[in-house]
Amino acid sequence: MKVTNDPTTMIFSLADMENKKLYIVEETWQKGLLNNEIAQIIHEKGYQKQFILADSAEPKAIEEIKGLGVPNIKGVKKGAGSINNGIQFMKQFEIIIHPDCEHTIAEFKDYSYKKDKKTGAHINQLTGADHCIDAIRYSLTRFGKGAGVRFLDKSAFGL
Repeated sequence: MKVTNDPTTMIFSLADMENKKLYIVEETWQKGLLNNEIAQIIHEKGYQKQFILADSAEPKAIEEIKGLGVPNIKGVKKGAGSINNGIQFMKQFEIIIHPDCEHTIAEFKDYSYKKDKKTGAHINQLTGADHCIDAIRYSLTRFGKGAGVRFLDKSAFGL
């Protein structure tokens, strides 16, 4: 049985679009999880009815998790330039990370642009672990052009 070395990363975030603040409230970061275990964690946390955006690289996994009682999980649309575009969109926000989100904090501290070896200038290529950052970037795609988002009043989140 093939088990990936990459961790399964789930980020619970809240976006205050009006004030351009992104709150990273909770993370799950664990290696070696099977799809049924991922679905079980989602249920244990009570997120099974929430809108969840997942990496679209494994559509069969998404369908299996959906079949395990997580009906609103969907693969995020990716394409050429989507990483840099997503990072540029994230940079528009003040990002507030809960101190318990240790992996997310570590990634943000380590994530940077590569430098050209000859000139020392930064180039448009990113380096560093990106599992949590990818999950955050995916979550923000729902706010992109034509995303059809329903906005809740921020008071619903105690903001």
